[in-house]
Amino acid sequence: MVRGFKTKAKRESLEIRKGLGVNYNDPLDCFKLVDSLDIPAYPVEKLGEFGLSTELIDTICYSKGKQQFSATTISVPLGHLIFYNQAHTFKRTNSSLAHEVSHIILGHEFSSILDMKMVSREFDKDKEDEANWMAGCLLLPEDGLIWALKRKMSIQSIADHFNISKQMTLWRYNSTGMYQRMKYVR
Repeated sequence: MVRGFKTKAKRESLEIRKGLGVNYNDPLDCFKLVDSLDIPAYPVEKLGEFGLSTELIDTICYSKGKQQFSATTISVPLGHLIFYNQAHTFKRTNSSLAHEVSHIILGHEFSSILDMKMVSREFDKDKEDEANWMAGCLLLPEDGLIWALKRKMSIQSIADHFNISKQMTLWRYNSTGMYQRMKYVR
């Protein structure tokens, strides 16, 4: 990530939340976020209407022992479409939507390809890292994390409050250096 990116993402995510009427210490419903940005988000089974076979959709969503599809953004002439795995929990879907919306907010180019047999996407590590960071800022702002920790909430309680996974909560806790910072905040 380029110098200053994390600070910019923090600031921009708080502005986006403010525009939605969501405080730093409230959970963010990313279905409302995509609606506010006029980005259609569909369960991946909707790809059947674009010619993807039911068998392939089932393989994408329900395969055991493989990393399951979470979400993807496809560029279309009028903007973007997001497809998400309807088999995932709301927390995981919310996180997936935050990640995909972050790509759009950050102006990333998309390389998703949709044809009758598959959906594929090339990954750029830097863009993925930026989208992950921005999604984390949207879902669990640093100020929200500090607010929760000052109230002595456990990692699981924080995850439940913000409607995100425990893994996302731990990642934000660790990646923001909160363990060290909280020594001085109390």
